[in-house]
Amino acid sequence: MLRTLIYVLVGLGWLVFLCGIVLAGASFINNTWTVQLQLPLMFNSPIVTGFAVLFTAAVTTIILLASAECLVLLLSIHDSVHKIREFFHKK
Repeated sequence: MLRTLIYVLVGLGWLVFLCGIVLAGASFINNTWTVQLQLPLMFNSPIVTGFAVLFTAAVTTIILLASAECLVLLLSIHDSVHKIREFFHKK
C-alpha cells in the first residue's frame, strides 16, 4: 500500500509541475486566460503572475517528490531492520 502511495505522490508531483508550466505559459502568452481562470494579476503584470505560478508549482512538486523519497527511504530502512532482526534471531 505504501508503494502505491509512492507512485501516486510521484505522479501527482509531476502533474502539478506540468500544469504549472502550462498555466504559466498561458499567462505569458495571453493574460485573458489568466483572468478567465480568476487568477489575480500580481502587480498588474501577467509575466509576474506566470513566474509566481511557476514558482508555486515547482515548490509543490519538490515537496511531493521529497515526500515520496522519504517513503522509499522508510521502506528500505524497514526491510534492512527486518533482515538484521532475522539474522540475530537465528542464532
